[in-house]
Amino acid sequence: KRVEAAPFFAIHHYYQNKAARRAGEEIVVLPFVETGFAIYSTTLMTTDEVIQRNPDLVRRFLRGAASALAWANDNQEQACRLHVQRNPEVELDDCQGSLRATMGYVFNDHQRQTGLGRQASDRMDFTWQQVANSLELSPSWDYRQAIDLSFVP
Repeated sequence: KRVEAAPFFAIHHYYQNKAARRAGEEIVVLPFVETGFAIYSTTLMTTDEVIQRNPDLVRRFLRGAASALAWANDNQEQACRLHVQRNPEVELDDCQGSLRATMGYVFNDHQRQTGLGRQASDRMDFTWQQVANSLELSPSWDYRQAIDLSFVP
């Protein structure tokens, strides 16, 4: 055994643990959120240039992303069958395990409270403090100037 702990992204746990089991091991998950470390960690982003040059593209992309996420959540088996058809190196159960985990991060109580693609100010404040501290940035910088939710459906 060469690894005692590793920071894996939770959506990969299913297939990584499947491989670990084949080696006689088990990956024990410790979600950061269960230790009080509830931050935002995944986002869709673009540049100011794209927003200014083609705002309709940004609007359509975000609308399409929201629609695709909702469809994939409601049709997980079909979504994975289509994914595996395009990516035959991915096993169906691996896709399903990862998709279940992903959808748990996208559609949950927090999302129901804030709305898809939106943040709670207290959690965003905490996220910025963690990012600023880890990257040695000024924690007093107003991160809100870098967030534009006007295109979120």
